[in-house]
Amino acid sequence: MIFNNYQAMQLIRDYKEEKLTPAMILQLHRLLTEATLDDANKAGQYRDAGDDIHLVDASESVLLHIPPEASELPDRIERLCQFANDLDGKEFIHPVIRAIILHFMIGYDHPFVDGNGRTARALYLLVDGESAILADGVYFHFPNHQTSPGTIRKSLSVHRDR
Repeated sequence: MIFNNYQAMQLIRDYKEEKLTPAMILQLHRLLTEATLDDANKAGQYRDAGDDIHLVDASESVLLHIPPEASELPDRIERLCQFANDLDGKEFIHPVIRAIILHFMIGYDHPFVDGNGRTARALYLLVDGESAILADGVYFHFPNHQTSPGTIRKSLSVHRDR
């Protein structure tokens, strides 16, 4: 799995200037899940109608979420790529927020039988490659934006349970 992550990071570096495409997402998934899935043929493939995917709280056996139907995935991923690439251009969404939404939507749509989290984290890095976040130190680095870390710190309120 470590080597898979290394290969995915290499791909991200190579594609950092490219627009996100469904093929790129599938390629990332294939790299991240190669030799880790029960069915090797599922690497780099969307789940299909025969895949029973639902998210359950195992401790209480409570159904938490049923992802969209497998037949909807190609269209949903295409729209997600359009969002990631800001193809509508209607309003500015900061790259950090855009990457967070992309990460969430991969988890929500759950397009793969396994490796959704790994793929979502890799996509986060691909979409937000210009920024760095270290949550524990609340340090933000936006080299292509006219916002200093001090300005951002003043606008944030951090609450931690201790």
